[in-house]
Amino acid sequence: MEDRRRYTDRRKTGRDQEQNELLYAIFVCGDYRFAIAKEHILAISVQPNVVPMPFSRSWFIGIASIHGYIASVTDLSAYLGLSAACEKDGARVLLLGHDGCHFGLLVDAVQGVMECQPCERSRAFYPLDIEQYMQGQRCADGQCFDQFNVKQLLNEQRFLDAIDRSQLPILSVAPTSVHK
Repeated sequence: MEDRRRYTDRRKTGRDQEQNELLYAIFVCGDYRFAIAKEHILAISVQPNVVPMPFSRSWFIGIASIHGYIASVTDLSAYLGLSAACEKDGARVLLLGHDGCHFGLLVDAVQGVMECQPCERSRAFYPLDIEQYMQGQRCADGQCFDQFNVKQLLNEQRFLDAIDRSQLPILSVAPTSVHK
């Protein structure tokens, strides 16, 4: 009896895992709607109180505590060259984790988390700044969404360089004398 129960539990776990692999958060940036795999998302939150960082790029909002995680927060809409999400009432933060680090992507809105199937259709035309982050399509309830590639974003050097080094003040350090 116990062996059968373990087999049933394993099958259920396998089904749950398969179902979780089909879950995607649907979010909005500008006029575009994207899907991002739920496996990347730790939480979805309202816009948190953010501590701004000096000398940062215009799309980098700052650092915030989101559901107990300290995360850098980027306005994804502004990063993609669209109008800033931080000025919109329905803006939400997608909290993501990668290699022990946490970061938030502020988006215009989150329309929900739903089960999406892979689909083949001709994709929407995107400007080059956005096109590089597209990775296939997902469909749910008769609607298709382009899948946003988080790993591509995390490998983008421009995304990682949130501090604008050209704005840093040049500090002169006086030579120190060594007393013997």
